[in-house]
Formats: sequence, structure tokens, C-alpha cells
Amino acid sequence: MENITKSSAEKAKLWRQANPEKAREIHRRHVERNRDKINARNRARYTTDGRWEKQLRDRFDMTAEQYWNLHNKQNGLCAICGKPQCVGTKLDVDHDHVTGKVRGLLCRHCNAGIGMLKDSVGLLLQALRYLLDSGSSLW
Repeated sequence: MENITKSSAEKAKLWRQANPEKAREIHRRHVERNRDKINARNRARYTTDGRWEKQLRDRFDMTAEQYWNLHNKQNGLCAICGKPQCVGTKLDVDHDHVTGKVRGLLCRHCNAGIGMLKDSVGLLLQALRYLLDSGSSLW
């Protein structure tokens, strides 16, 4: 039988497959410790080809500088839940679909939530009433 040595990447993959819980915990701690570095790398990767800037300009009449100014004003946190982006690399630009006016930056979950409620204050109030009437906790 032939003796084939595995690369360190192959060995690591096998270890992760054999120890999924430990691997997830190690990864979670790594991301927690290096969040800023990881986000900066992802931002640089996404913004270098100009697609993001073009999308900002075309969809929201906004420059990258205006986006980052708003991002800094919100301390990099969602304007609704106060958490950093939960999916992807950047907070989503929230805007009024009638006027086109930018309202703020939201995480993907909050942006989807108000989108599903059609940006309607009336539907949002009905949803709030429903949750309160059903005995849901406030937080």
C-alpha cells in the first residue's frame, strides 16, 4: 500500500469533520476576537471592483463617503436593533420606497422585517398589538 502524506489543510479538514462542535467554538472565538479585521478584509474585497459604489449611486443617489459617514454616525450598528450587520459585510441602506429618501442603515434582519410589513406604520402597529395581546415579552 502506498504511503501518502496529507497536507496540513487536509488534516485540518478531517479534524473539523471529526470534531464539529469544537471546530465551531474555535471558529466563533476567532471571529469574535478578529471581527474588525475580518470586516475590513471583506469590505475591501467587495468594494474594490466598484460594484458597490455603482449600486449606491444608482439605487440611492449616495456616495461611498456618504454611506461611511452615516455608518460612523450610527457607530456601525443597525438603527433599529442596535446590533452590527448579521449577514454579509455592510449594513443595508434603508430608504422610503415612495420618496427614495435614505432613512438610515439597518441589519439584514431588520431591513427584511420592515420590508415584509411593506414599510407600513399601520401594519407595524398591528403587529405590535398582536405581539402584546399574545403575551409576548417586550425584549
